[in-house]
Amino acid sequence: MDRQRGIFVTGALDRGVDEKTAQEVFDMMAKFAGYGFNKCIVGETEVFDADSGQRHTVKELFDRGARIRVHALDDDQKLTPRQVRDVVWNGVKPVFEVKTRLGNRIVATGNHPLKTFEGWTLVDDLKPGTRVAAPRTLKFEGTATWSRHELITLAHLISEGNTCHPSSLYFYNNSPELVDDFARSAERFPRTVARVRTRKGGRLEVCANTGHDTRFVKGQPAWNAGGVKVKPTAVRSGIWHWANGLGIINQTATEKHVPPAVFKLRTDNIALFLGRLWSGDGHLSSPSSASPYYATSSHRLARDVQHLLLRLGIVSRITEKAFKYRGTTKTGWTVRPQGSDVLRRFLEALGPHIVGRDESLERLREHVRGSGRRMSSSGWHLESEKLTEVAFSDVYWDEVVSITPLGMQDTYDLEVEEDLNFVADGLVVHNSHSAAYSVVAYQTAYLKANYPAEFMAAALTNEMSDTKKLSVVLDEARHLGIEILPPSVNKSLSQFSVEDGA
Repeated sequence: MDRQRGIFVTGALDRGVDEKTAQEVFDMMAKFAGYGFNKCIVGETEVFDADSGQRHTVKELFDRGARIRVHALDDDQKLTPRQVRDVVWNGVKPVFEVKTRLGNRIVATGNHPLKTFEGWTLVDDLKPGTRVAAPRTLKFEGTATWSRHELITLAHLISEGNTCHPSSLYFYNNSPELVDDFARSAERFPRTVARVRTRKGGRLEVCANTGHDTRFVKGQPAWNAGGVKVKPTAVRSGIWHWANGLGIINQTATEKHVPPAVFKLRTDNIALFLGRLWSGDGHLSSPSSASPYYATSSHRLARDVQHLLLRLGIVSRITEKAFKYRGTTKTGWTVRPQGSDVLRRFLEALGPHIVGRDESLERLREHVRGSGRRMSSSGWHLESEKLTEVAFSDVYWDEVVSITPLGMQDTYDLEVEEDLNFVADGLVVHNSHSAAYSVVAYQTAYLKANYPAEFMAAALTNEMSDTKKLSVVLDEARHLGIEILPPSVNKSLSQFSVEDGA
């Protein structure tokens, strides 16, 4: 706000306005900008650090005073890193949850604008079916890199692994290729032996540990001998200590997630990791369907996978599903790439790293080749500037499915430079800080004072679809002494216009 004050006062002085008057005028505009214009988001809202690849909540940025760069949508509809100038707590306010078709979810105040196909639209004015802007890609080329065996091991442990044993890590699968892939990668870690066993029903199991009997330390009695409870001291392998350092030990299926360090990796590392992840819990195609998806019982993992796919330019949709598990019904989620072009990118990026799925992988490739031929033969082309912009922008037009009030919550303002918007929780939202609205306040005040007819014509055009708001603006125009002319077959345009000051 201080920066905007300086710009305003300097401009006023250049135009012959004394400093005291300029300061007083800005004080009034700042008060106006702060009243009802603090469009807020909640502390759990996540933003993407364009320099580190990490995701942070707004509250984390507020608590740490961090000033990262986030992605913002520029005038060419391209996502560009922009600096966060400030994060401010803005009090407890009523908020609403907006959910979309892709599975995105953001919680904000009713007066917070989201980017829609028609322009900036308040949460209060959104409806199911409204198209809202989501990133088509998140450009970030990490510099960190892992060894190949680390990426493969982590992917298999997340998809089909068990890390809840005190000293061993387990991997389960029916595919000899996947079992061999995990075992060979696991044994690259120091003091680690991977033993393959066949369980009841023919399911294969890999146990990775030191290869020694680690149930008891030599000379120690059994933990339950004579009623004395003595827990054994585990001797642990290199792979166990590595997994513990990543924070994935003792994670149940519903708690699994991608460790933060993975988000800093280069895109080729991300592609290998996701390819192996899909080899385990992913589906590629069947004789009747060519719709790949990744399945998990952890919503956090589903969000992580969706985010990493976006790093590769792959838009995906998260859907909730019920599945049978040991005689009960559990809740899970699927992550599905969206569209033929996206499937082509999916095959290019992940296909070379998927193992044990040769038949279904080739079936998916054939489906994508067929869809490419159909599009080519259709003679599809772009005929308008708007369609061209949509086709080549960094925006995917997601769809609102619900808007639900969530009561009162702590809210925060996030101020971003230049483009006055940012990507949050997978959607493009407006710069929420009131400083941005002080700029709007004095710009609109200047236009209304110096070009009243033109200003009111633009305001009337903006409200053409809402007769209630239109009548309010018409009354204001008459109050300003502006004559409202009736429609004319010879002179009227498709929008409101100015003719001789009327």
